[in-house]
Amino acid sequence: MLYLSHIGLRADASCVERFPNQFVPRFGWASSLVVEYYSQAVYEQRAIRADNWGLSVVCNDVAGWGPTMVSSLECRWPIDFSGFLNGESDADIRRFMLDTMHHAARWAADQNKWPTSVFEQAYQKVRERGLEFCGLTKVSYPSPDKRFTARIHCDYGIEWIHYSAVLCRYRSKKEIVKTPLGKMRPRVGGAADDVAGGRWEHGKKFVLGSGWHHDWIADFSEYMD
Repeated sequence: MLYLSHIGLRADASCVERFPNQFVPRFGWASSLVVEYYSQAVYEQRAIRADNWGLSVVCNDVAGWGPTMVSSLECRWPIDFSGFLNGESDADIRRFMLDTMHHAARWAADQNKWPTSVFEQAYQKVRERGLEFCGLTKVSYPSPDKRFTARIHCDYGIEWIHYSAVLCRYRSKKEIVKTPLGKMRPRVGGAADDVAGGRWEHGKKFVLGSGWHHDWIADFSEYMD
């Protein structure tokens, strides 16, 4: 038995037949940050043991879709996709995603006889934390001479995560300069795991692996004299 550590949320594959423009992956991109935060908040409590590590919530708007448990760890959940399609801001869309996932998880908990308080606490924690991520990630990279540090800035949008390299004095978070690096599609863990690690080259160039078989480079030469 494992502790439940992941609550997934996705649109059923059949939705591509009715909705254009990469609807299914777009739904996944839009939900990824909320899925990450909510899953973390559930797992931190280490209160639910299950046969697998994750509960999958599969959404559709067709008649008769559910709610129903396909198995103890897969829930079919009926929704109106207008909350996703017509959201006026990233926060509106993420709030819709969070509420959808929470209602489905609560219902699945009742079916599985799991303590619903775990999901209530997770929901409150995510609401208090906020539904955005725009700031520095935890990892930092001291320059070879230990005079400066490169840090990663992440702006986590609904359809893209934008990454920048930020130059700071050693052991400081005060920005000297921020250099845009590139963008990637959102996924769970994207605030930290999409980038493949950083390094310094020639003392003044910071290189970050993009995870797409090429590197992003920030040349800080003019700021490090």
